[in-house]
Amino acid sequence: MIAWPLEVGKAWTPAYTRDAVRARQTNELRLACRVADQASVHIVCLDQRSGSMSSEIWYAPEVGNIVKQRTSFSYGMQERELVAFKRAAR
Repeated sequence: MIAWPLEVGKAWTPAYTRDAVRARQTNELRLACRVADQASVHIVCLDQRSGSMSSEIWYAPEVGNIVKQRTSFSYGMQERELVAFKRAAR
């Protein structure tokens, strides 16, 4: 879902299928994503059909991973956040 390398203003259009097993629904998603801010690498993805926010992702280069993600679903918002990390000994 993320197009590398990340730089402010970069845009891409991922498309994928989301299965809602309990609701017995399959949704085809087409997004328009762009890197909005380089400090924390803030990525915003909009639904191409409705224009509404589909997800926001914060990637931290110093951690080397996603540190926060907010995703919109028909039943509400899901938020995930990295609360701690430890680098492996080399």
